[in-house]
Amino acid sequence: MIYCNDSIIKVLFFLLIIVLSSCSSSRQKTEDYPAYEGPISETINFELLYSDSARIIMKLNAPVRLEYENQNQSYPQGILLNFYKKTGENEARLTAKVAYYDKSTGVYTAEGNVVVQNLIENRKLITEKLHWDPIHKKFYTDSSEFVQITTPKELLKGYGLESMQDMSWYHIWNPKGVFPINQ
Repeated sequence: MIYCNDSIIKVLFFLLIIVLSSCSSSRQKTEDYPAYEGPISETINFELLYSDSARIIMKLNAPVRLEYENQNQSYPQGILLNFYKKTGENEARLTAKVAYYDKSTGVYTAEGNVVVQNLIENRKLITEKLHWDPIHKKFYTDSSEFVQITTPKELLKGYGLESMQDMSWYHIWNPKGVFPINQ
């Protein structure tokens, strides 16, 4: 038989409470920490090829690509996009200092010294922010975004743009400047 007096039981009970309370208070719940919103992967010297019927139709190059949990992507050191005709000829090129891809809309956004060139027809678009919809093969800007298009015969300026990705067709929503009229 084991005999214990009340004071030993009280001391053991007190020590047990201290040990249990110290264990539970030293651990924080995971809800106490803010959710991580940074990239889940980083790719250096990224290259992406889009093809149709085994022919390359677009090639995206970037020094750095970051992908996030929601599958959005960012290209913090810029992008180079090349568009190809079915014959394999490089038809158009886009460059920008920074770019983003929004998975929910499927649209890329290029920012900072954005230049689109039609290499065959010698057309050039310059703006600071441009959206690219790869499904519809179109570029567009907000109506407040300044755009400038240079062709062998014209210099067009204005605000807001919609264009085919090869610059074969474009529309400036709010043109500004002096424009020649053919008679």
